Amino acid sequence: MIEYFIYNKDKEIHNIVYNILTEIDLHFSIPLSERVSLIDYSRKLAENAVIIIAKYYNKPIALTAFYNNFSQESFLSVIGVKPEYKNKGVASTMINKMIQLCKKNKTTSIFLKCDTSLISFYNRFGFKHKEKDTLCNNQISMALSINYEIKHFPFEETPVQYLKNISREYGINFYMKRDDLFPFAQGGNKARKLQYILFKAKSEGYNAVVTAGDINSNHNRATALMCASMNMYAVLVVHNEHPELGKKSPNMLMCKLAGAKIVFCSKSTVSETMNSELRQITNEGYKPYYIWGGGHCLEGSYSYYEAIENLKKQINFIPDTFFFASGTGTTHAGIHVGVNDFFPNMRAIGISIARNKERGITEIHKSIIELENFLGTEESDISNILFLDNYIGKGYESIEKEINNTIKKIALCEGVILDPTYTGKAFYGMLDFITNHNNDYYKGKNVLFWNTGGIYNLLAHISEIKL
Repeated sequence: MIEYFIYNKDKEIHNIVYNILTEIDLHFSIPLSERVSLIDYSRKLAENAVIIIAKYYNKPIALTAFYNNFSQESFLSVIGVKPEYKNKGVASTMINKMIQLCKKNKTTSIFLKCDTSLISFYNRFGFKHKEKDTLCNNQISMALSINYEIKHFPFEETPVQYLKNISREYGINFYMKRDDLFPFAQGGNKARKLQYILFKAKSEGYNAVVTAGDINSNHNRATALMCASMNMYAVLVVHNEHPELGKKSPNMLMCKLAGAKIVFCSKSTVSETMNSELRQITNEGYKPYYIWGGGHCLEGSYSYYEAIENLKKQINFIPDTFFFASGTGTTHAGIHVGVNDFFPNMRAIGISIARNKERGITEIHKSIIELENFLGTEESDISNILFLDNYIGKGYESIEKEINNTIKKIALCEGVILDPTYTGKAFYGMLDFITNHNNDYYKGKNVLFWNTGGIYNLLAHISEIKL
């Protein structure tokens, strides 16, 4: 079992550092001992550098040492692995750990010098060639620029609406963030995510997209419309074995109007079908970009992290709790991390639209860790994720009486249209959670419901809505 230990300017470990360097010295292209005194170098590293030591059953087998006490810059001084432990991912793990430590220090650049034979290794982590060492032809300088932001297409922020009638009825200040009014691709959280996802795809020269969703997928609809506006070819894999149901789907109609290619398959063959479509359109001359269903990726999570940051600038009140529909996990992850950073005294509660608590929290936590690693923030404890699976009913797209009544109530009281798949289920869950479990606590408090959109899911189920 290989474990990794981090030491920050700890002079007590100079003997361990010296012993490792002595064992790996001759395996450098130019032995360290020909350039420095290993004793002096080991002491200098121990006293001034951050050192990561890999141990196999408590036996030191590798080390990385870097300096990060410069203004937003770090320098990788040495990395080495004992020969018998090479090609086991040890060096890669130490580089990744170094990058994460540098991010937590808000480092913007990491510099290193290495043998030219290692260029491809460091390229994998984003290091770029800077210049050759004029004194040594086989040495090269490289640098990694660390970004803490993900760019996106410009858009206007969605409004926050005070729900005066519901607020009066419950004695709680209810607000609604209106992402259903997001100004592109017919709105919703998928449209917000795609401003970030497709900016990356377009800026990297991709001219086609392959993604997936169900027959009423908001993600597929938003992807098709966004791609049409940018002259990108969209291939939508629909995991439904009943294509005839598409005739009742407004989202499917818009996908077809936008010129997207629709490919139906079973849920169990989604990945296989997407890969097949990728190969096919690549052979046709396209450069396709792969997007997980629902926009499940770092850019998707980041879009809602930044949405929380923007919200803090937008409102003049402090919410006590956010409520929102929680599906594949990236919206939840972005809101969770954003709340931790910008509203640290608040709670972010996701209402599951289909997944049970165990699976839902597991997937959300994966996206949270990915986002926090990118941002360089402390990793959240999985126990802090607030996820309610009490309101999933019979599952995805099930329309229980309580959800039906909630949709009618909010339309009548506030003139806001919710849907049975996402926002209606989440709004009902919020009201039930507050009134039946925490009514006294929430009296007079500010509660914000994030409307993630879904009106076309309502229109797809017109015959099932009871007026």
